[in-house]
Amino acid sequence: SSCNVSSSRIMTLPPLNTTNYFTMLQLEPHYDIDLKQLDSNFFALQRLFHPDKFIRTTVEEKERAVVASTQLNQAYKTLKDDLKRGAYLFSIHGIDPDKEQLSPSFLAESLQWREELEEAGTHEQLLLLLNNIVKLRQQNMEQMRQYFAKKLYLDALSVYIKLKFISRFQQEVKQQIDLHDEALSNRRT
Repeated sequence: SSCNVSSSRIMTLPPLNTTNYFTMLQLEPHYDIDLKQLDSNFFALQRLFHPDKFIRTTVEEKERAVVASTQLNQAYKTLKDDLKRGAYLFSIHGIDPDKEQLSPSFLAESLQWREELEEAGTHEQLLLLLNNIVKLRQQNMEQMRQYFAKKLYLDALSVYIKLKFISRFQQEVKQQIDLHDEALSNRRT
């Protein structure tokens, strides 16, 4: 009977449902997901499929564990990020978010922000611009969340396109603030 115990300790890879990232991580396919549940499910599955658990198995099992672990990591990174999760939901519904373009009115508004960024000479002006962009991002995230909840995917898509731009612009403003801070600290030394 001790022989049975040792043979039962050999790990075999359980099946991983790879239909889509949501099913893989045992979540409903919605935009609004419980991020704590996402973390919990991911870490539980990651422990189950971690390649180190399959060291004493066949080469095939080890390779399957590496593939499963990689798929889980990709699914987790995608669903953890608001914009990537949105893009993934679009793809599930047969919508290519990269084919859409910004509306002319939003393009005009974005050019105005660029001018504000170029004209912002003080730290306070940069922080004010950043604050406005953060608020705009939050408003658009909420709007996109509502559209997804109502399954209005094309409306969600138009907001998603704006959010991609807003997020990139927010990073640019943060970089300008960092550069401004560096220049100030270099002058002081």
